[in-house]
Amino acid sequence: NPFTDQTSIGFTLPEPCTAEWQITDMSGRVVLVLKRDYSAGENSEIFELKGYSGVYWYTIRTPFGVQTRRMMIVE
Repeated sequence: NPFTDQTSIGFTLPEPCTAEWQITDMSGRVVLVLKRDYSAGENSEIFELKGYSGVYWYTIRTPFGVQTRRMMIVE
């Protein structure tokens, strides 16, 4: 972070579960939603965000909690 077209976000889960990702811009507009099943332990998700620039927020929701972080996309 910052990145241009692609970034990888790593995370750890205590048990296998479904996680939902949401990426929003600074105005709160949702630009991407992704729902996937992940295994217990270390995981990562690669996001390709070509054509976007600026500050965005990603949120990951699991049965174990919600985490939101900022990311910056540069052209």
